[in-house]
Amino acid sequence: MSKRSRAARHVQHLRPVPALVQAHAARLQFEEDEKGTLGPGKRADLVVLSANPLAVAPDGIAGIRVLRTITGGRVVYDDGGDVA
Repeated sequence: MSKRSRAARHVQHLRPVPALVQAHAARLQFEEDEKGTLGPGKRADLVVLSANPLAVAPDGIAGIRVLRTITGGRVVYDDGGDVA
């Protein structure tokens, strides 16, 4: 079996990770007041996607585009289109 075939097989088995993991990770680092969930005054890195990866068939995930990336409160990437 080729490397590409093995990689494709693994990708098919990936499952979405709930947001609960991020909140738990923040708690483990004693940073739940700063990150882990969205809220006023909390740090957040954010990626705006062209589609919901949880609602797209697994073979369509690769077609999802990044529309905007925000990190540290600054837009670091914008595809130039409107974000609805």
